Amino acid sequence: RTLADGRLGVVDFGAVARLEDGFPPAIGTLLRKAISGDAEAVTQGLRDEGFIRPGVTIEPATIAAYVAPFFEPATVDAFSFSRAWLRDQLARVTAPGAEGMGTAMKVNLPPEYLLIHRVWTGAIGVLSQLEATAPFKQILEDELPGFAHDVEQ
Repeated sequence: RTLADGRLGVVDFGAVARLEDGFPPAIGTLLRKAISGDAEAVTQGLRDEGFIRPGVTIEPATIAAYVAPFFEPATVDAFSFSRAWLRDQLARVTAPGAEGMGTAMKVNLPPEYLLIHRVWTGAIGVLSQLEATAPFKQILEDELPGFAHDVEQ
């Protein structure tokens, strides 16, 4: 659409999501369980949320390793993001073979999590590009439902 001043105005509906009930507590719960090493619970939780479709076979240890980049920054009090760390994570999860692309091909991204995934990975990319050190664990404990403790749903 052309705006009154002649500029082109565009709304990217792929960058908009209504989270009327707030951020899904399942994400915080899954991150907490991944950090505690409960790969079985993480795998089941991913199934329950639609990330692993019915009939797909995947070993809990494999899925736990695959999602490590999402929870590794929350395993320490202050995490130093870096380009090298991000490059290593991307190389690992996109590598040919069972634990890289083989796993990626078994994982589904439910539509309701698309924007959350986009923002999360984008933020990790920006923090890595900035070589930022942040109290990521504390931020998640304070702000992410389900991370510090179970949330009633």
